[in-house]
Amino acid sequence: MTGLTLTIGGRKLLFATTGEVADVKAAGPATVGSWRSDAPEADNQIRYALGGMEQPPLKAGYSFNGNNQLVLSAAGDANQAAAFTFQGRIEVLRDHNLGYFLVNNDGSDAGPKVTVYVTEIKIAESTNNLQLVLAGGGQTEIAGASGAQSLEAERNTLATFKAQDLLTFEANTTNPSVPSGPIPADLKFAGSFDLAGDRLVFLSEVQTGTRNTVNIGFAGRVGAVTGGFVYFADGHTTEVAINIRGHHVFKSATVATDLTWEASLGFSGKTFRAAVDVDLHRTTAKGGILDLHGKLRLEKPPGGAAPTFDINLKATYKFDNSGMLVFTAHVVGGAQPAYDLMLEGKFVYSNLNLSFMIQYTNVAGAQAIHAEVGIQGNKADMTTQLKFVLDLQSDKQASLKLKASFELRMRFANGIRVKEPAALAAGK
Repeated sequence: MTGLTLTIGGRKLLFATTGEVADVKAAGPATVGSWRSDAPEADNQIRYALGGMEQPPLKAGYSFNGNNQLVLSAAGDANQAAAFTFQGRIEVLRDHNLGYFLVNNDGSDAGPKVTVYVTEIKIAESTNNLQLVLAGGGQTEIAGASGAQSLEAERNTLATFKAQDLLTFEANTTNPSVPSGPIPADLKFAGSFDLAGDRLVFLSEVQTGTRNTVNIGFAGRVGAVTGGFVYFADGHTTEVAINIRGHHVFKSATVATDLTWEASLGFSGKTFRAAVDVDLHRTTAKGGILDLHGKLRLEKPPGGAAPTFDINLKATYKFDNSGMLVFTAHVVGGAQPAYDLMLEGKFVYSNLNLSFMIQYTNVAGAQAIHAEVGIQGNKADMTTQLKFVLDLQSDKQASLKLKASFELRMRFANGIRVKEPAALAAGK
């Protein structure tokens, strides 16, 4: 028998990995009772019985060592502490407490399970470890299998949960006595992503117990990108720890304030009203590519400051079959497909130069982003571009407009792109 050995009431007791309690004597341990960690009180205390009689519970201290093995510590007579390391595997339970299943030397489940009661789950900054705040006090961490890359966000495929998002924390437990190698942890959380101020949170759905959801907090920094949002484990680096699906779409017709954008987060599609403050010194729009840099400023909550994130949007732009200039998000990899940014603005043409002044805000006097359309100064290319812009039928008709000057607005009306009537100046 192996396990935690404590002297209690003058008796040397072994809390064995089998779930038995043995009295350790010179002739060898003799089973005198049993112990358990599960309890309705969910207070992280060891309860045990000797000879069928319940004994006062022992306060349990839980931690994970460098191998992600569970270490149990407790105190006996005269507050003499002892600790024991269990070999096992990690699994999140349906009530979002943690189950540590003891295993045999061949890696198979031995039967007993230690339940670690958790009041709060966090993603630690810098290390990206899974941080557990324990019921009754204290905390411990589970180390990820790949450091900052141990998190994964994807669509939920667990049939027992209705949630749309699935957050997976990849970790392993290495038991030196198990030759088959590390045992992967089962740490999958179904729920939805949200933002609490400028911090990322995951509202994890709970199937049993008194809680409906458990909030998993992320201590690092969040940024907005074309494919949604990214989380940086360390606020001082640009190493992305997790990509979260989403979009950023211009919605000028729906608001009368500067909150002209809609940002969404996760497969659940949580949306936020927002404003984009463009850094015009770093933003370019030419050659059919828009590279926008700036700040995404969410709607200000009551009594708080407006959460603000760095934003970097990349899009391609070209005319569609209806002669409308469409800006399409350029998403590389990830779960978010390409989408329409729904940008509006105004065509400005003069002297063989055509640009599109992108409207990204309703703030009066804000500088527009000038997107070059076509090859500036090239008659042949400008003829093609004017044919699209002015909805002309032939190149000959378009060539007659090369010496004209005009402004032509493109906007959404009832969800459809339209162009305002062109104000053409007389050609020379």
